[in-house]
Amino acid sequence: MDKIAFIAPTEEYKVELIQYMQNHNDTEDLIIEVLDPNGLFEQADRLIEEGAKAFIARGGTYYDLNQYLSIPVIPFSITTEDILSALNQAKALNKKVYLVIEEHVTFDYEEWRDLLAIDIHVVRIQNIPDIKNKIEKIAMLEENIVLVGGAYTIELGAKHQLPCVFIGNKLSFFLDTYNQVKTLLLESMKRQKRVKVLEMVLANMADGVVSLSTNGTIELFNKKAEKHLGKRASDVINRSIHDVFPKISHIANLENSSEEIMTYNKKSLTLRVLPISVDNTHLGNICTIRDITEIQEYEKRLRFKLNKKGLLAKHTFDEMIIVDHKMTLMIDYAKRAAATNSTILIYGESGTGKELLAQSIHNCSQRKSSPFVAINCAALSESLLESELFGYEEGAFTGARKGGKVGLFELAHGGTIFLDEINSVTRNLQTKLLRIIEEKEVMRIGSDHIIPLDVRIIAATNEDLIKQVADQQFRGDLFFRLSVIELSIPPLRERKDAIMPLFMSFLETLIGFEVSKDEIPQELQKWLLTHPWHGNVRELRNIAERYVVLGNIEDITHLAPHHKPEPDLLDENLQLNLKEISHAVEGIIIDNLLNQGRTKKEIANLLGISRTALYQKLNRGDTE
Repeated sequence: MDKIAFIAPTEEYKVELIQYMQNHNDTEDLIIEVLDPNGLFEQADRLIEEGAKAFIARGGTYYDLNQYLSIPVIPFSITTEDILSALNQAKALNKKVYLVIEEHVTFDYEEWRDLLAIDIHVVRIQNIPDIKNKIEKIAMLEENIVLVGGAYTIELGAKHQLPCVFIGNKLSFFLDTYNQVKTLLLESMKRQKRVKVLEMVLANMADGVVSLSTNGTIELFNKKAEKHLGKRASDVINRSIHDVFPKISHIANLENSSEEIMTYNKKSLTLRVLPISVDNTHLGNICTIRDITEIQEYEKRLRFKLNKKGLLAKHTFDEMIIVDHKMTLMIDYAKRAAATNSTILIYGESGTGKELLAQSIHNCSQRKSSPFVAINCAALSESLLESELFGYEEGAFTGARKGGKVGLFELAHGGTIFLDEINSVTRNLQTKLLRIIEEKEVMRIGSDHIIPLDVRIIAATNEDLIKQVADQQFRGDLFFRLSVIELSIPPLRERKDAIMPLFMSFLETLIGFEVSKDEIPQELQKWLLTHPWHGNVRELRNIAERYVVLGNIEDITHLAPHHKPEPDLLDENLQLNLKEISHAVEGIIIDNLLNQGRTKKEIANLLGISRTALYQKLNRGDTE
């Protein structure tokens, strides 16, 4: 604890003051000692070692300590009232009065002469040695005198056997002074903290910082500035920038903000200059310096982390090849929707590019610099999907990760979350999703506190949600929350004009150079335009890759799937038992169902297995 030390003039005053302060205030931070006139500085040094951060002192003691110490020394001033009280006591002795007071003490004797009716000689002193000299001279004068003064004056007068009267202070005045010093120390501590915080901030900033006076003197130079400019702060502080860094000395003369890029010591640096002004008076400039190479490296690391986490939207509207009216109209709506924070529901068959559209909307919105988080709701079981979306606390369930897990909604805070195949979400999870959308907050599994969210939701479905609402498979209130803006991507078979441009674009991406339409056989072009494209754009890209891999082929049917399912095999009412079908046939059926654009939910229902079992077969590449 910071302490306040008071050098008391006498032992009696010390005792009275301690009792008074204990009755009026908390004195844990107060040290009171009687003046040691022969060892004042040693006494002060010892008190500082004991924690004193400020001193209160009277008279000559104040003057000596104020010159000796670097910490605050506050005068406990003698008032006119204190002097008059002491003079009144001296008057009763019927002697010539010598009033010994410090230079700074205000006392107008002429104003009080008639009222006091005393013969007074006022002696002004400056410090403790001066008191000794003055008292010795007074003692050599006539004997019929009385000394009025402070503690040291009284002590020296007594040695010369002179009658003395001590000028005391009202104890209440000390309490006022003490409170002022406490306030002073508190403000000083706050200032020191601010300075320390500023020093730490400057020392740990990623930017170099140079502060200049109006004449170009360097006043501040942090660690990063040392690194960027190649000189130590101790070598440049208080020196002119014109002498130390002539190549950038022009920044001292700028009176408006500016930014420039320059090469310095083989480094590419950006210099941003900001003027310092108070009451329209220019006081100097601050220059921040950044290494462009470091900025680029940081951006690379950030993008790597975002890509690693899957939180970066890669696609934009510019990548889309749009030649038909339906898509042109839909993209126009999508761009207008991107400028809002409204939820969006995207309809489209499998392979039409629903996530590409969602990423493009995100990258066209004000949230483009924030995370884009995507999840296929059909790929996970209900419990796993819930933990992925909402996150969980440590110990929330058996097998929960140590430290818990941040949910995808939290990861998407400030950005966009894309919920693909929203139609596959269970009724239980639909209720929880509805609450998140309405309340804009999420609670982790096993937690008892709410986390506020700022997330834009884009959902996608390959099924008719209105029909699901009618069949009570999908909550109507959630549907209307999601479908504030609806976008529908037409299937490729309804966009004949887009087939060839898309096909050629895929070819160019695969082979690395431009392809002319005339280079594509007429028979292949005709086949591409008549194919049903159940897999939509995804299937078209697969065909383009097969064409590049196989090269010139005589029979274009090799580009299509090798096995065509029988019409009755795809009857929606058919229930298949995989246990009775060979592994080879089973794989063919699943492959053909996918190529026809069937959803995984539909395939699982047709095959009479769970979606989890279907995903296991797809991931393993077998049909067990």
